[in-house]
Amino acid sequence: MRAIIGLIVLTTIPIASLYWWNHIDNQMRVFDIIDGELNLFPSNIIATTFIFVTDDCPISNRYAPEVQRLTKYFQPLGIDFHLVYVKPNISKEEIKKHKEQFFSEMTSVLHDPFHDLVNFSEAIVTPQAAIFDERKNLVYSGRIDDRYIDFGKQRPKVQKSDLEDALLNVMSNNLPNPKQTTAVGCYIRDLRR
Repeated sequence: MRAIIGLIVLTTIPIASLYWWNHIDNQMRVFDIIDGELNLFPSNIIATTFIFVTDDCPISNRYAPEVQRLTKYFQPLGIDFHLVYVKPNISKEEIKKHKEQFFSEMTSVLHDPFHDLVNFSEAIVTPQAAIFDERKNLVYSGRIDDRYIDFGKQRPKVQKSDLEDALLNVMSNNLPNPKQTTAVGCYIRDLRR
């Protein structure tokens, strides 16, 4: 009897995990602000990059030019980019206004009020980036670059472009190294409902 139960458990868990994994984007309570259609992980791309932001985090706002530069360079090469607003109570109009003011060139803008994507991506602060490969494996989570040493303290010049390096590794079929870096910014946990 134990052998049968063990066999059932051993076959059920992988099948259930496979179902969950293949349907993860259908389970996310994430909303597309621009066109309403949501496909977090299209099948025709090399990787998907999420940039987590809020409208009132000064560090997020200061990274807008760099985020847009990376998007403009890597998106035509097959890497999807999504700007993800994580503040639960922000309105669609506030997101659109902020996007136009700071991230006007971004074409995919999402709202993650329940932090489903935040948790899936292991995001802790804004701004923070997460890269998933075509199999939905998290291959990078962390800072955009090392400009900020601490909140309110920044270097005069960027020494390490972590997100760009990670994207170049993904484009070369290599795993980013390091896989995770510590981002400096506004804590997402402070925004929970």
